Amino acid sequence: MRLEKDVPIEARYLRLYTRVSNRRFGIERANALRWCSEHPERLKQTDSAALEELSALDSLPSSSAAFIQHSAYADIAPNRIYSAAFDLATPNIGSACTARLRLAIFWRKFPLQGLGDGHHHLVVFDFPEGLPAVLDSLRVDVFDGGVSRCRAALADIETWMAYRAAFATPQPDASSSQSAICRD
Repeated sequence: MRLEKDVPIEARYLRLYTRVSNRRFGIERANALRWCSEHPERLKQTDSAALEELSALDSLPSSSAAFIQHSAYADIAPNRIYSAAFDLATPNIGSACTARLRLAIFWRKFPLQGLGDGHHHLVVFDFPEGLPAVLDSLRVDVFDGGVSRCRAALADIETWMAYRAAFATPQPDASSSQSAICRD
């Protein structure tokens, strides 16, 4: 069990792999609900609120979006709110936003309210101000790779700024005579 406070600030972000369409969410929702009804002994007491939420969620509201999230950086509490969305390869591209974790599905079976450290989840976030452009640009229902295909992230503003400082590619200085650095 790793807590957010135990993770360096520049690494406290959720890597998002692909957006999940309403149609695909319906399939995953039905699979999880079926599995839960077939294996009630496997559900923990703490999952009951997430199961109720998933049961009530026939389709994604217009203010919500679902994603495949790759390898959570820590145990994430229910209803966690993130304040920024950004492009992992080009961290200068991003925006402030409000994103509240609504629920997750772990192993395509278990509905959860929070996220487990190191695990992949189908996640549903509420975006009361609308879906940020960097997340809207993610491919939809494309499941052809892993972490190398993660293009976007959700984080706090402080994490986004720290990530930018640590990983952003510096822009060449126009006044400099050397426009690029070559490495062997």
